[in-house]
Amino acid sequence: MKYSFLRFYKGVRKVFLGSSDVLLWDERFELDEVFFNRRVKFRKLYEYEVSKMKLKDIKREWMGEILSLEDVSPFKFLQGDVKDYEEYCDVHQNKMGHDVSIVKFKELIKNIEENGFDSKKIVVVGYNGEIVDGQHRCCYLLYKYGREYEIDVLKVKLGKRRLWGKIMHTIFRLFNKGFKAK
Repeated sequence: MKYSFLRFYKGVRKVFLGSSDVLLWDERFELDEVFFNRRVKFRKLYEYEVSKMKLKDIKREWMGEILSLEDVSPFKFLQGDVKDYEEYCDVHQNKMGHDVSIVKFKELIKNIEENGFDSKKIVVVGYNGEIVDGQHRCCYLLYKYGREYEIDVLKVKLGKRRLWGKIMHTIFRLFNKGFKAK
């Protein structure tokens, strides 16, 4: 009985609310909590699938331009361009409020080198191949294995935040900040 009710509840959430929460319930992968809360929560999820994708086919939209992974700052950093990556970190930290730094990127690299790439912590892309989450991981894999290397990705088609979603997202952020401040 419990299982069927949970299944029914999830179905209702998906059908009537278009709930992106179903992504948290899929046991094939794990999503980064910060990414989910910042970019996905309270948005309508039209469809999603897990599939394979070559690194050369993953793109990044940056300031209105579509770039290959070889042209983004994290990959350039791996090739020795520290200045470009410092500017990238500055934009993300000071203008967007994201927690990125050279130290954090080096920690990620060390973790992958020591423990291997955890494919359960899936890279997220749109159906157009643009990366949504996992750019740094992809850049490291591209640097280490090359353009033809294939990884599992979660392809998502998300709607824009509607008014109700914007209100809920704002409440969630304010509520979440209140607990962190204590």
